[in-house]
Order: sequence, then C-alpha cells, then structure tokens
Amino acid sequence: MPEETLLEVRDLRKVFPSRRRGGQGVRAVDGVSFDIARGHTFGLVGESGCGKTTTARAVMGLVKATGGRILFEGEDITGKSAGALRAVRQRMQYVFQDPFSALNPVLPVEEIVAEPLRIHGLYDAVGGQARLAELFDLGGLSRTMFGRYPREFSGGQKQRIGIARALGLSPRLLILDEPVAALDVSIQAQILNLLEDLQHELGLAYLFIAHNLSVERHISDRVAVMYLGRIVEESA
Repeated sequence: MPEETLLEVRDLRKVFPSRRRGGQGVRAVDGVSFDIARGHTFGLVGESGCGKTTTARAVMGLVKATGGRILFEGEDITGKSAGALRAVRQRMQYVFQDPFSALNPVLPVEEIVAEPLRIHGLYDAVGGQARLAELFDLGGLSRTMFGRYPREFSGGQKQRIGIARALGLSPRLLILDEPVAALDVSIQAQILNLLEDLQHELGLAYLFIAHNLSVERHISDRVAVMYLGRIVEESA
C-alpha cells in the first residue's frame, strides 16, 4: 500500500526585496520541491544562509512565499491569510532553534504549554490540568515543574517544554528548526531520542532542519542538501 503524502512542496520560491535601489532582490528559496509522508522525517541540511529555515517558515506561513505551491493534507495553503491558517496550524506546529528565547520568561511553564490550547479554545477547567500533565509526560518532564519559570530550567529542559507545547494541539506535522543546535552534544542525543520515541508513539511526521549532516542521518528517512536556495542533492 503506498504511503500517504502529508505535505507537498512544489517549486517553492521566496525573494526578499533588495535594500539597494534598483536591486533584483535576494532569492532565499529558488524552486524547492519535496514531499513528506505521514509518520516520516524529511531532513533539510545546509550551511547558514542556504534557505532551509526560510523554506520551513514559508511552509508554516510565517513568511509569505513568492511563488510555488504548498499542499498540506491535500489542501493548497499557499498564501492563505493568518486567519485561514489558524485551523491548519492545529495540525502543523513549529519548534524553534533557540529554546532560551522561544519561551515567554514572565509566564510559568504551565501557562506556556497551555497557551496554544487556550488560543484555540481547547482548554477547559475540567480536563485542562490533565492534558497538561499528559503533555509534560510526553516531553519527559515532571508535573512538579508546572509553577516554575523558564529561567529555572536548563537548555535541554527548555527544548522539552517547547516540544510539549507543540504537541498540545495533536499535530500531524512538526517543523523542527535546528532543535538541537543550541544544546550540548550529550543533550542533543537525548532530544533526538525523545523525538524518535514521540514519532513512533504518535505517528508524527517531521520536517527536520539542521546544518549537521550526522544529526540528519540519525533521525531522517530522507535528506536533501540545500545550497544557495536550491536542493542540490537528495538521498535516502
């Protein structure tokens, strides 16, 4: 039985305006195409500035694509407004590279993880705490941490909190933008193992962004190498 495609990206392009008068613009992403099947991991690897993070942000709708098509679960989401993307983002979540700046420092982590649930009207007084406890368990975190603040956690723990927050809406796809790049090597392995366990348990698909090919080989089913906004090589 053929694997069901979750995400299709076709000829994706993103041009940023040039700061120079009469400039042609910067082609950050220039004709990128790939598919991700349900439950699988597609890796994008390349040096800084190659366009991999811009690709991820365009898929998520955080930046508007200049051209091409993005289809998620068969729906063309290219160029949709923020309001129209609201429902899509319940099924597609983003984990940022820097766990130190990704968490609101003035909120206890209980509220940080609950925030997406509240925004989408999915948090209730009866089941809310139980759902938070479940998400903390999935992230490998203790429920005794609920009332603590981000400054009280290590980098690895903060990334676990970010992952738990991303899982709150039961997404089908996680976009992981260099999620271990800011962590010590020993902690990187723990986070990668957590992501693999979550994928097997929840059937998640990943778009995994990295600059380290060895990290991609550890977690990805397929890896594409980006250079100057293009995919120049792809392998299983």
